[in-house]
Amino acid sequence: MLIAKRLTQEDTEVIEKVRKLYDSAFPANERVNLHPSVLDQTNTSEILYFLDEEQFVGFMALLTVGNITHITYFAIDDQQRGKGYGSKAVKLARKLFPGQIVIADLEEPELGTKNYHQRLKRVHFYKKNGFMKTGVFYRWEAEDYHIYSLGGTISEKQFYDFWDILDHQRPDLAGD
Repeated sequence: MLIAKRLTQEDTEVIEKVRKLYDSAFPANERVNLHPSVLDQTNTSEILYFLDEEQFVGFMALLTVGNITHITYFAIDDQQRGKGYGSKAVKLARKLFPGQIVIADLEEPELGTKNYHQRLKRVHFYKKNGFMKTGVFYRWEAEDYHIYSLGGTISEKQFYDFWDILDHQRPDLAGD
C-alpha cells in the first residue's frame, strides 16, 4: 500500500534518493534548491515522498499559499513507473490537502521539441487524474507552461498573486 511521508532533514537516506531522482528527472535549468522545502516549518513548502512496503517510489514537492497548493516537482522512480503509483500519489496528495485547489504547470507539447512524446504523456496523466487546463499560461526558462488544476480552477490573477505572495513572504522558496 502506498503511503506518503513529509521529508525532513532527519531522513538522510531518503533525501539522497529524492536528490538522485530529482537530478535525473528534471533538466538542470528547471531545478531549484529544494533544501529550504525540507527545512520549512510553516507548511508553505513541503516535499512528500512515497513508499510502498518501505520501498522508495517517488516524491512530490509542493508550495501552498491560501487555498492553492502547487505541485512544483513530481517524479516516480524509473523502476516503479507503469505500476499506478503516480495516480495513487496524486490521490494521496489530494487527501492530504482537502479543500485546496491543486495546480500543476505542464510544458506545452509542441511539435519538434525533443521530449514531445513525454510532454504528451504528462498532459494525458494529469487529465486522467482529474486535472483540467485552466487557460493560465506563462513562459519560464524559454519554455511555455500551462496551468492545470484539480478541485477548482484559478484565474491568471490568482496564479500571479500566488507567486507574488510567496515571493514576498518566502523568497527562499520562490526561486527565480
